Amino acid sequence: MDSNPLNPVWKAYQVSTECFKISQEVIKQQKAELFRNVHEIT
Repeated sequence: MDSNPLNPVWKAYQVSTECFKISQEVIKQQKAELFRNVHEIT
């Protein structure tokens, strides 16, 4: 057991940061797909 109380906070920060990166990538892909669909309609 680690005595540093900030270790769980740091780990949570790292996990959250990775989740936000993944979310941003998914949003970019969805926007690209949306623009491809709009281009097909016109």
